This record gives sequence, C-alpha cells and structure tokens, in this order.
Amino acid sequence: MLNGPIYSRMVKEFWMKAEVFDDVSARLEEEELIRNDPTLKGKSRTEMGLSEFSGTVIKSVLAGLE
Repeated sequence: MLNGPIYSRMVKEFWMKAEVFDDVSARLEEEELIRNDPTLKGKSRTEMGLSEFSGTVIKSVLAGLE
C-alpha cells in the first residue's frame, strides 16, 4: 500500500529541507539583487528589501513551512 509512486511523492513533499545562510550567501543575495537592479548599489540590506544579516543561520523548511 505504501510502496507505490504516491508514497515517494509524499516523502519528497514532506521531507525536511535545510540550508545554511552565512555571510557568503548574504553577499551573493545582495549581488544578485544589484545585478537585477543597479540602482540598489550602495544601499543597505533593509533598503534593498532584504532582512538584516546578523550571523550564520540554519534555515529549515518542512512541508513548505519555514
């Protein structure tokens, strides 16, 4: 009953996904925004619409919820 394609899709959907957000990731996020909109160059993260970076964080998502 649980060995078909439905079970594997459920596992993929509810699997916990985690990523480390560090200073390199924060810098890359800023650079990507600046590439898309050069007027943001020289502005702070909050002025760009990003959350303030205060240190390395492990972000995890389970079933679409952060």
